[in-house]
Amino acid sequence: MNGPGLLFQSNRSVLVCVAFLYGCATTAQFERTMGTWVGKRYEDFAFTWGQPVQSKVLDSGEVEHFNSVRMGNPGKCETYWVVDQAGIIKRWRYEGEGCKHFRLPEPPFSSSRKEAP
Repeated sequence: MNGPGLLFQSNRSVLVCVAFLYGCATTAQFERTMGTWVGKRYEDFAFTWGQPVQSKVLDSGEVEHFNSVRMGNPGKCETYWVVDQAGIIKRWRYEGEGCKHFRLPEPPFSSSRKEAP
């Protein structure tokens, strides 16, 4: 195919590639921000983002906190935060397409609160 049809196909391919890379970039940003909370006090996270929807004690004695946010058309973003007995975030995970569109707040690095050893 030559002429305007080829140009349209080419432009559409470029748009698909840009959309794909944009999705990866926003997911990477969300994951990077979530990772900045590891080692921080869950109390600070809850103060910044709000109290969990649900919490449960794991067999290890750690507590898993669950938060859920509805992001409109993309869907839900569900986050899970595992916190040790000292209240420090140890690990996290998330589920949902809406997470890559959600801006999670970063920890307050200038906080006067001390992290537990």
